[in-house]
Amino acid sequence: MKKGMMMVVLMLMASASVLVKDLIFEKPTEHLLHAMKETGSKVYLYSFAWQSPNQRLGAPHCIDLPFMFGNLDDWTDSPMLEGADVAQLRQLSERLQGAVLRFVKNGNPSSEEETWPEYCGDKEMTVIA
Repeated sequence: MKKGMMMVVLMLMASASVLVKDLIFEKPTEHLLHAMKETGSKVYLYSFAWQSPNQRLGAPHCIDLPFMFGNLDDWTDSPMLEGADVAQLRQLSERLQGAVLRFVKNGNPSSEEETWPEYCGDKEMTVIA
């Protein structure tokens, strides 16, 4: 395959990836957020943006699971965590778990160190990285 054709194929693949992400993840999430707001619920949105040291992976689907559940030791063989600083992983896990626990307990994930904006339909979110 010629270099120019390969670039076209890569651009099409990247465009398809964005489209799939929008259709499968972002649009349904937006609909749910709007529906929850319409009921009068307080709604918070976050993006887990931690990047794997494995450059081929970036931030793959499910990368937040070891952080959410705090079971980082069970993921030691996972390529997505390979080469990461263990202290940083534990700190990020504690941050995410703390936010979830505060949300469950108080209905608000904010802490003294970090204020989470309430979702108001403008995609304002807290980025966890």
